[in-house]
Amino acid sequence: MLAEGLDEGWPAGPHWLMATALEETARVAAADGQAETAVLLLGAADAWRDRMGVPRPGYRRASVASTWAAAGDRLAAARQEGATLTPEDAVTVALHYLQGSPQA
Repeated sequence: MLAEGLDEGWPAGPHWLMATALEETARVAAADGQAETAVLLLGAADAWRDRMGVPRPGYRRASVASTWAAAGDRLAAARQEGATLTPEDAVTVALHYLQGSPQA
């Protein structure tokens, strides 16, 4: 439903409902472990709201705060995981990423 709303709502232009849809998509991405995507979408939604002069409504604040927390937790966990990699494993991960392959 989010994809449909974004796809059909976008031609009307960036407005507060689109920012809300981005925030909700970020929530889904964070729940799916896609922290970078979640942070990217939250940043875009914040910027849109700032440019439009439309602050986030109070009822949306808790959801967005929990999404930021979930994404931050995942990013922190990835950093900790990275700290445990051997140099060889880190190079392997980097090469798989650069070659567009899933991690081994």
